[in-house]
Amino acid sequence: MNEKRKTICIIANGEKPIEKILKDILEQADLVIAADGGSAICRELGILPDIIVGDFDSLKSITADIFPDSEIIEVIDQEHSDLEKALDVAISYEPECVHIMAASGLRGDHYLANILLLNNLELSGRTFKSEIYLYDNWGRMSLLEPGRHKFHNRKGQTVSFFSLGTLSKLTLKGFQYNLEDAFSKGNFTGLSNVIEEDECLLEFRGSKMLWYECFAEKEKLDNE
Repeated sequence: MNEKRKTICIIANGEKPIEKILKDILEQADLVIAADGGSAICRELGILPDIIVGDFDSLKSITADIFPDSEIIEVIDQEHSDLEKALDVAISYEPECVHIMAASGLRGDHYLANILLLNNLELSGRTFKSEIYLYDNWGRMSLLEPGRHKFHNRKGQTVSFFSLGTLSKLTLKGFQYNLEDAFSKGNFTGLSNVIEEDECLLEFRGSKMLWYECFAEKEKLDNE
C-alpha cells in the first residue's frame, strides 16, 4: 500500500492555471500528480510531477524522458477519464485533501464530466472521503453534504451554490441574500451571492450542493 499523503495536487488538462494560485497549492502539496495532458502544463511551468497517469493519448511528444524522475502510470481504460484515473491513484494515498488544478478542461463537456465526479467519488471499489476541490481560473468548487456548514473570514467573497436535487430547510445567514427554512422543488441555484459577515452559515437537508468560491480580485492575480 502507498504511504499516506496529507495533501495531493492533481494537474488536469485544462486552461493553464493562474501561477500564483498554483504556486500556493504546490507549496501545500505532499504529492503532485499530472493527469495525462496535464503534464504539458507541468512542462510549460517548470513543474516536476511525482506521478503522471493516463492513457497518454493527448501526451504525444511529451514522453518519460522529459520527466525522468516521475513515475509513469499508464492506464488503458476508455470508460474512465484521465482525471478519474488520477483520482484513483490519489485515493491509494488516503489523503485528507485533494486540489485539482486546471479542472475546467479544454471543452465544456470535459468540465461538466469533472464536476459530476464530485458527486460520484467511488472509484475502483474505493470510497473517497477526502476533501476535494476543483479549480478553474475564476475560483474553486467543492461538494457539500446535507447538514450545517460554517465559513469563517471570507467577508466580501462572491460565492454561488447549486443543489443536485430537492432541498428543504435551506438556511443562509451572513450573506447578502439570506434565507430561512426555504424549500426548493428540484434544483436550487444561488448565483453570485456575497458573504457579508465574518462568519456565515449554510444549512440544508435533502440533496447535496455544489459550492463555488470566486477568487478575490482575479484581474489583480492575472497581473502578479
